[in-house]
Amino acid sequence: MEHQILKLQDNKLVWKYFYELSQIPRVREFVRINKYLKQVLTELKVKFSEDKAGNIIGYVPASKGFERYPTVALQAHTDMVGAKTNESKHNFAKDPIELIIEGDWIKANNTTLGGDDGVGVAIILAIIADQTCKHGPLEVVFTSLEECGLMGVEKLDIKKVKARYMINIDTSSEKNVIVGCNGGKTLRCFCTTKRDSRSRLKSKNYEISMTNALGGHSGADISKHRLNTITQVFGILASLIAMYDVRLVEIPTVGVFNAIPANFRCIINVLDKDIKDVKRIINEDFTITKQHYASHKNLTCEFALAKTTLNPLSANDNKKIIQALTIFPNGTLNYRSDLGISDVSSNVGFIELIKNDFSTEIMVRSMFTNKIKYLSQRIIDIANIFGLKYKILSENNPWMPKHDNNLADLYVKCAKDVLHYEPAITVTAGALETGVFASKIHDFKCMSIGPNNPNIHTYEEKLSITSTNNITKIVKNVLASLDK
Repeated sequence: MEHQILKLQDNKLVWKYFYELSQIPRVREFVRINKYLKQVLTELKVKFSEDKAGNIIGYVPASKGFERYPTVALQAHTDMVGAKTNESKHNFAKDPIELIIEGDWIKANNTTLGGDDGVGVAIILAIIADQTCKHGPLEVVFTSLEECGLMGVEKLDIKKVKARYMINIDTSSEKNVIVGCNGGKTLRCFCTTKRDSRSRLKSKNYEISMTNALGGHSGADISKHRLNTITQVFGILASLIAMYDVRLVEIPTVGVFNAIPANFRCIINVLDKDIKDVKRIINEDFTITKQHYASHKNLTCEFALAKTTLNPLSANDNKKIIQALTIFPNGTLNYRSDLGISDVSSNVGFIELIKNDFSTEIMVRSMFTNKIKYLSQRIIDIANIFGLKYKILSENNPWMPKHDNNLADLYVKCAKDVLHYEPAITVTAGALETGVFASKIHDFKCMSIGPNNPNIHTYEEKLSITSTNNITKIVKNVLASLDK
């Protein structure tokens, strides 16, 4: 049976490509999605190249009569963040995204939608497939593994990009034209743990689970009073070990570094004589947490017996891991009211304790390279104090805004004709690939735009149909108007 999305009458090409993209798993990988993209580009008779990092660049000739127009790069990334509800059985390695239409919104069934950045890829494919679209020479740049720390674009041979104008379609509000962003660095702190040689007498294993927080993007949403379930539960554990001999046993893999974790669970070992007090403290803490995060209406915390074959961590390793996680910086550390963004922040987004291997990943962001350096060193110092090793996973520089951006000015003009208001030229707390291009290409005019796509990096992500249609029309109008 044909999906509802394919019955949408306006912008049919965009929705065709968006649906096809949603059927292809693309969390932390690019092989399968690139196979699809190369097939589409071949069908459209677009010459392209692919590098070992999974980046694809296609070269589209100008429309007849538009040969003298400047070359424009249209850019989007091909991967997505995989987040889901605690109850969801979705397997991001093999299952297609289950799309749902509710009024003007496209959602997914208890998972991220992949609008970030599937809608950017779909809009670009639709533009180059539309024979009625008028434009100068185009370079379509599809980058890999953006959600893994801009890994694809960092390895791209920038010399292959000849355009001096770029439209990146990877933001989540039609009200903004982004011309600058925070830089960032992602660090992994890890260690090999020791466990007690035998199970403890007169004790039992329990699972603590805190689920259904709002979650969110670790850049754009970090200043929006979103609960980080990892640091919240570790705060509880820190208070418990100050009074009782509570031990970590297991932490199933949780989260990704660039998303505020909405769900967390771990298994702990509690002495029978302490269980009543431990339950009371957990319940009291959660009551306060619910009051503090009243907007998290579905937030739950459960404490129940658990089965595991593992022994508890040694007292020393248990203490150092819990204390380190409590001390690592998390959340907004400086807010720029003039820009409306957090310009210094840190997010503890990933954690696991599998057998004897413990690791956590933390992403720091700032508009200033020295603040990134200082905050990263603070995390490294904490790791060193507690005997954790560290590794830098990714790093990208801030994209400092330039005031003489005629591309952004033209976009605002074209947008006003469609939206009937002028979007704001501004900056974002997230990291964008345009920053990498801007730092490596001289005299480069770029911007990032996108349709209304709230709650990205969470299972409540949704994409506006009307807004997507509007953005597609605006980009087409810009391409038709960008004369030398």
